[in-house]
Amino acid sequence: RSVTKMPSYKLKTISGQTVIHHPYPPEAQRPPITNCIKVVTIDPGTRNISLGAGYKMAGMQPVISCMELFDATQGVDSNTDQLFGNLTRWLMKYTQTFREAHYIIIERQRDENYMAIRVAQHVLSFVMMVVLDSPCMPTIVELDNKVKTKTCPKGANKREYKRWSVIQFSKYLVAARDLTTLQFMTSQSKMDDLSDIWQQVQAFMAECGIVWYDTTCLDYSIAIKFEFYSALP
Repeated sequence: RSVTKMPSYKLKTISGQTVIHHPYPPEAQRPPITNCIKVVTIDPGTRNISLGAGYKMAGMQPVISCMELFDATQGVDSNTDQLFGNLTRWLMKYTQTFREAHYIIIERQRDENYMAIRVAQHVLSFVMMVVLDSPCMPTIVELDNKVKTKTCPKGANKREYKRWSVIQFSKYLVAARDLTTLQFMTSQSKMDDLSDIWQQVQAFMAECGIVWYDTTCLDYSIAIKFEFYSALP
């Protein structure tokens, strides 16, 4: 839908599925969000940490400014402290991106995945430290992975969800005519990890009453041009 300014909405705490962090003094006043929302989205892990950043102007499709997959275990034992050194140095590249965001969404890890939980906590702690004096005062959201699967067909198994996630994200990119990101994603072996981080943005914003990617004017001819759907795993 076309709007001249960002619609008013309330940040929702989805019962049992989100943890909201606002690590600023109680008296601090967050600047209002006017006609642009900036987000950073992260799925922590050890071998496949995915991060994306982008923004949405009022009445327009989102723009992805960066997207990357990172393997923190390169050259080290995954159980050594070197992994967290690698992770810290990688996160430092995005310090300014974190500071300029309005929302930083981090996927909450499952209890049985001990190392992923440690990585997620490290990411959360790093982000909280670098934004403490940010004038944008980003809200940090830990989001359960169940939120992003709400619109997935019921009964889908893990493999089916991954395929669905990639197809949905490709539709978003086609709707936004973001062919650069589409080409980049199709060149990666872990397309599902890249699509997942934007699925959680789409799902979280929907809970807040905002349509992030609008697919009502989807032009499938662009996707057909790239022969994308037939090449999906």
